Amino acid sequence: MIFPIPKYYITLKFLEHDLRGCLHPGVDLNYAGTVGNQDLGKPVYAIADGQVRFVGFNYPSGWGGMITIYHPQYKVFSIYGHIESPKVKPLQKVKEGQQIAVIGNCRGRWLAHLHFEIRIRATGSPWTYPCGWSIQKVLKYYTDPIKFIQKHLTKKQIQEIKETPRQKALHLLDEIKRKVDEIKKLI
Repeated sequence: MIFPIPKYYITLKFLEHDLRGCLHPGVDLNYAGTVGNQDLGKPVYAIADGQVRFVGFNYPSGWGGMITIYHPQYKVFSIYGHIESPKVKPLQKVKEGQQIAVIGNCRGRWLAHLHFEIRIRATGSPWTYPCGWSIQKVLKYYTDPIKFIQKHLTKKQIQEIKETPRQKALHLLDEIKRKVDEIKKLI
């Protein structure tokens, strides 16, 4: 198993509240060392072997593009949101590490990043976002994607993804810029 982008940093964690006050059911990831929209067009990879279940676009909802892959060996769905240029189709089998799309920004609605989830059971619609759900209900359908992948990584893989202090500083700067841009949109 691998992460959907190599050497990443997290801009919004699992179960943190987003700007709308909703519990975040996944993680928002950026390539290490990038800020702003520098991730736009960078590759997104399948975390493990599986079968594509859904590919679609929904810009009004804030998702942009989305891919859902079912991984029968783990009995989970991986969700890749805010993507562009999908390189896979529904029912297609994919291999771990295969490029499936590129990072998008929902036509400028967000700074470029990958919204990534692990769903432990189907939610009925791929577009489900648990706004207004309790933590208990969220945990019935979602699990922390970072912890899930880390549980399945080798020790060597874990060492390779540790953040440097410079990467952490860039992450904080990018998070501040993102929040300022979002506040400006509200004004």
